[in-house]
Amino acid sequence: MKGPVPAAERVHLHQMKQTKNNPALKSVFVVFIFLFFVLSLLFNKPPMEYLDSSISNFVVSNRIGEINSFSIFLSHLFEPFYAVIIIFLLGIILWVKNKKKDAAFLVAISFVSAVSVFLIKQIFMRPRPLIQFIAETGYSFPSGHSLIAVIIFGSFVYFFFKKVWGVWIYSLFCVLIVGLSRIYLNVHWFSDVIGGFLLGGIILLGAILLLESSICRRLINLNRPK
Repeated sequence: MKGPVPAAERVHLHQMKQTKNNPALKSVFVVFIFLFFVLSLLFNKPPMEYLDSSISNFVVSNRIGEINSFSIFLSHLFEPFYAVIIIFLLGIILWVKNKKKDAAFLVAISFVSAVSVFLIKQIFMRPRPLIQFIAETGYSFPSGHSLIAVIIFGSFVYFFFKKVWGVWIYSLFCVLIVGLSRIYLNVHWFSDVIGGFLLGGIILLGAILLLESSICRRLINLNRPK
């Protein structure tokens, strides 16, 4: 008859189980990287340019007053300044709940996101649409607002409502609305928004995989007082 499993072995088994539960997450992560790479090659090619222009022209010709105001509100809400405040508040909540490593990862995700979108914009230097509903400066690809929405809502669900599917669906809907508002205001092309979604997903999923990796868990366990 086997005796009780030592605590260290139980932790190890739990880590192994966590690792085995992540193949789907890893697959999505790889697919997002592939899709972003393909999009970065094709967004300035005729088929995608035609699609972007067609959507932009349709939006410019079919604006509605109520949607205008709501889209402008979302544009201000997900500006970097307010995004930093939201992420800071989420970090404080995690810190108070004694989830310091999660708070640190949230800050790291935010920093990586800001640097990544800035560098990629500088690399591709894609101009924004000419007929904008509100004035926006800087380059267009990828959409920073779309990326920020993925990071904020994705982090919120992962850290607080991981097993509540209703919150997942609601958050996904909110992310899509933010992206669509950028197209509606004609400050981004359709492919910019898709690029922002993909890049945000890559950063968020990469951070989650790192956070749940056996290496990260071992480092955390080594730093815990015995």
